[in-house]
Amino acid sequence: MKTFTLNGKQYQFAEVDYNMLCDFEEQGVSLDDMRARYMTFIRAYLAECTHLTPDEVGHEINEAVIKHEDFDKLLGDVMEAIEGSAFFQAITGATETTATEGTEAETPEEKSASKRKQNSK
Repeated sequence: MKTFTLNGKQYQFAEVDYNMLCDFEEQGVSLDDMRARYMTFIRAYLAECTHLTPDEVGHEINEAVIKHEDFDKLLGDVMEAIEGSAFFQAITGATETTATEGTEAETPEEKSASKRKQNSK
């Protein structure tokens, strides 16, 4: 699994799975927030990776930005790790264009509704 550095500490990216998404929802962050509340979603994911609370990882991110660590690279690496996970690909469709590529993709809820609609025909 790929790693990242935050404030000089190295961490491993976590594999996105069903339980992680449930944990996010318990924190008030859903997969739909990946577009709508991008920074909150990133903070929740990095909290999972670092085993810190969202507030603690928020402070770590703040310090990293102040120290001029490459935040854009970190964000890109985070999105790559999330979108590269098998579970994420399975629920969003591995071939569709994602919001990070400039075109809005169907949310998992919209995809599920579309599948139900197709199955009822």
